[in-house]
Amino acid sequence: MKRAALLMSLSLVVPFLSARADTAGITGIETTDEGLERFYRAIGEQYTVPEKEILAVRKKPIPDEELPVVFFLARRADVSPDAIVKMRLSGKDWLAITRHLGLDAQVFYVRVGPGVGPPHGKAHGHWRSRPYRE
Repeated sequence: MKRAALLMSLSLVVPFLSARADTAGITGIETTDEGLERFYRAIGEQYTVPEKEILAVRKKPIPDEELPVVFFLARRADVSPDAIVKMRLSGKDWLAITRHLGLDAQVFYVRVGPGVGPPHGKAHGHWRSRPYRE
C-alpha cells in the first residue's frame, strides 16, 4: 500500500521536479533538506497552494510521499487538504477516499500512447480493456 502511494505521489509531482532538478537521479528527488524544500515548492506550484497551507499539512502525521495525492484530491474534489488528511489518518485507503469524494479511479488515469513496451507493456495490456473509472 505504501509503495502504491509513493508511486502515485511521484507520478503526480515528478514531472515538475525533474524539470527543475539540477541533480542526477532517476526522479530528480534529493534526500537533503534542499531536495525536500524543492519537493514541497513543486507541490505548491503544481496545485497553486500557499506555503502556509503546505506547512500546515506537513505538521500532520502523514508521510511526505503522500502529500501530492492529498493536494491532488483536494483540488479535484474542491475540498480542503485537511479533510483529505483526516480521512487518510482515519485509516481509509486512497480509493475509498476518492470514492467518498464522489470521484472514481479515472482521476488517476494517465493516457499513454500506443506501443507501450517493457516493463509496462504487460500491465498496460491487462488494464487497457477496463473502463477508466475502475
